[in-house]
Amino acid sequence: MQQASTPISKRNRPKERTRATRACDRCKTKKARCSGTQPCVVCIRHKVSCEYNAVYRRGRAPSIVQICIDESSPATASPATHRDEISAQAGSRYVDPVPSSRNSEEREVAGVDGQYIGPSSGLTFLVRAQKRLRETASLRREASIFTFGDAPLPNFDTSFFEIPLHAEAVSLMKTYFDFAFPTHRFLHRPTVEGWLDDFYNRRKQVNVPPGTRERNSLVLIMLAHAKLYSKNDSEDDMDGVSSASLFAASEHQLKLETGEVRLTSVQARLAQSFYLLMRSRINQSWNVFGITARLALAIGLHRRKRSGSTNNLVETECRKRTFWAAYSLDNYLGAALGRPRAFHDEDIDQELPHCIDDIDLQPGQVHEPPLRLHGIMLAPICHIKLSKIISGILRDQYGIHRLDFEEQAAACKRYSSKLREWRTEIAGFLDAQWTNVALLMPPYSRQCTVLNLAHAHAIILTCRPILLIGSSKIMHQEDHLGSEESRAKLQEHVGTMLEAARTILKIVIHLCEDKKMFGAFWFTQYYAFCSLTVVYVSIMQRQVDPQQDWRAMLHQAEKCQKLLAAAVPSGSFERYRIVLEELRREAARALDNHESLQVPGPLSRDEASKAISSALQRQHYSQTEPNESDMTSGAGNLNTPADLCGTIPILDAPNHPPYDDGWQFLGDAAGWSDFDSLVNSGFGYESTWDLLSPNQYTM
Repeated sequence: MQQASTPISKRNRPKERTRATRACDRCKTKKARCSGTQPCVVCIRHKVSCEYNAVYRRGRAPSIVQICIDESSPATASPATHRDEISAQAGSRYVDPVPSSRNSEEREVAGVDGQYIGPSSGLTFLVRAQKRLRETASLRREASIFTFGDAPLPNFDTSFFEIPLHAEAVSLMKTYFDFAFPTHRFLHRPTVEGWLDDFYNRRKQVNVPPGTRERNSLVLIMLAHAKLYSKNDSEDDMDGVSSASLFAASEHQLKLETGEVRLTSVQARLAQSFYLLMRSRINQSWNVFGITARLALAIGLHRRKRSGSTNNLVETECRKRTFWAAYSLDNYLGAALGRPRAFHDEDIDQELPHCIDDIDLQPGQVHEPPLRLHGIMLAPICHIKLSKIISGILRDQYGIHRLDFEEQAAACKRYSSKLREWRTEIAGFLDAQWTNVALLMPPYSRQCTVLNLAHAHAIILTCRPILLIGSSKIMHQEDHLGSEESRAKLQEHVGTMLEAARTILKIVIHLCEDKKMFGAFWFTQYYAFCSLTVVYVSIMQRQVDPQQDWRAMLHQAEKCQKLLAAAVPSGSFERYRIVLEELRREAARALDNHESLQVPGPLSRDEASKAISSALQRQHYSQTEPNESDMTSGAGNLNTPADLCGTIPILDAPNHPPYDDGWQFLGDAAGWSDFDSLVNSGFGYESTWDLLSPNQYTM
């Protein structure tokens, strides 16, 4: 006969073994026993960040007890009364689950090869970004393979178009030389102005002499460039259409080109490549540039002047200018798309252009220029020298062969030194950016801004590989664990990179606030994207330099991103905006989680154990039906956290940075080049994810 059971009061209830209702991400991954608090006993013991970002799949997510640890205070530092007070306070401190800013469908993303990627993974934002990129209008499936992924351009009947009035064309030509291309100057202004007059005088001529088509195409594409910088807000849409129609007319002229390859054939296509880049059509720009580069090689622009060649000084200088402008564009396209470049330094012996302004350069002679402190061609030549440094950076640090930490550190040191030497040569001019850049006449003011941005971007290119390599190697490998020298190198180079990134953010914010930011500033947008990316990733990997003011850095990045998105057309910034927004969310979440641990009343390790024990007891009895542990069945039940400190076998791994499993794929395999290719190009949205195969990376 069954006896009636007698209720047992809580006071007389036998001591039960406490079970954690939810494990932290680290314990869950390592299948270790977890106390269920934040930070948990295991994370306290190993001095690592304790996160609860993984999706909870066993009903309603339980509350998480927040405990703050004072690493420096000894266990005996506080009196017993203070310990009890703190323990009681911590035991009653519950934090309700914070509702996510993303819905469950967005957080629970099916990732690579149908395998689940949780929200704590650094890859999740890439999967979400990929999904959003596919949904954008620019990724139309019916687009040509040569323009897939690019912002759309209007279609025009190239057999009929309306050209600007001659007076307007003259004004547009002035805009082109003074504003549109301050450092990539590959044309001789007096010569092009003569071609403009010929174009208007002979536009009704039936018989076109050889070489005229290329010159006409060049004039039309220059007008299209200048149209992009119209300041008449009421005619923005019309200006865009007019610019596109001029580009279509320029293309039509080149299709009718006959005869041998001429210098103007290369110049016209090079100008078209720049124009397409300004319109965020980077894939089409890359394809047009491929033809341009081969034509340049075909007529020997990469080789220095041979004996017996032309004595026309204008043509000689334009050959140099054209090649080095193409060389610079080749480097930026290669960096942005993560693809091999068309020009190779070992094949080039072309000389740099002379520092001669156009007004002093004539076909038969060079006029003695008046005394000038700074010529217009000085900045373009400096940009060429900078581009040669960038070429070395791309070759040595972004090649197929992946460098280890020490090799990357040596490369960073070598190219950082070259960049410092480059800046020292024109420091007086570049420093005007922060004093009196507004007082400089065009194009000097634009030249100053462009060179400062390009220099800071080159520093980022140099230092950013070590950010991810350092996080995945130094923080995880025993051979680097005790190397203070390696950690010092990491902090030095990452600090230099962040300083350069903040320089770019500061300049971009200034341009946006002064209404001087145009949608055609593709290079500025690209520089800003690189800067925002490394800032957000650095915030996620914040252990690299705990002394940084990460909150202030995040605010500056968010301000820049917001101003930039409002200042430029959505089509030109859309791909960057999508990825940056996902990155920003991840960085903000990582920083919020880190700061949530910094609550008043820091506890020592011994105090923390007692506080956690008390909190778990209160949590256990406050639940009418405890949830099943959010761990594998092999984890077992838990005793008090104080008991766990000496009984849980944990692999002694050094300071795991947050999101290490997600960002390790960038540092170890795919790298920044593949990330850039994913963001900038419409190609490879499917194939790029082959790089993220679970067979290659530990998720």
